Amino acid sequence: MSESILQFAPWESFVSPTFWHKLAELKLDHDRLSDAQRSISGHYTNRKATGCLLEADYTSFNSSGQPPKFSHAAIGTIYNKNTIEEFKALDKLTLLSDEGKKLLADMCSDRVASDPSLLTRFFVLSFADLKCHSYYYWFAFPCALTPTLKLQGAGTRLKDLSNSSKYVEAMQTLPPDPTRPAELLHPVCQRSRGCRRGSKLEFSG
Repeated sequence: MSESILQFAPWESFVSPTFWHKLAELKLDHDRLSDAQRSISGHYTNRKATGCLLEADYTSFNSSGQPPKFSHAAIGTIYNKNTIEEFKALDKLTLLSDEGKKLLADMCSDRVASDPSLLTRFFVLSFADLKCHSYYYWFAFPCALTPTLKLQGAGTRLKDLSNSSKYVEAMQTLPPDPTRPAELLHPVCQRSRGCRRGSKLEFSG
């Protein structure tokens, strides 16, 4: 039965407006006509969210940095194209496959053992129309296929386990994270002014 199959919560992405401001600055002052890929980073959390929320902001372009409190680091790449035609014409499935091969190589070489953030790889394909202040993008999370896993029994809530009250109390006493505005913890389908969002790709393999 479908109820016995182990399922995972899908990733949810949130791109802060500060991410696009920083990208525009880099495009004008450094990259200019170059559309070479650039390494970026993000951070994710499932605290007070319906799923696993991965966020990219202006700090994503820093060569080194720490994720906010109660968050974990993720490794990413941005492919920012020079024209909307290049953005639309790029073979997204091939790009997705190439990113998946990088993940597989990191897993086979045991790099993920020393840097678990490599497991939460993501990438952004974008086009920044700086004249109109519009940004088009695809956000994707390559991941390895896993076999179908079935539960050995019915799921049990932590609070229903014996002697679990101390764990529940500990979680309830966690202080709020002052670095994350409340509205970012409950993502909805947002369309910011001057920002147009493409469909989100999800890859397995």
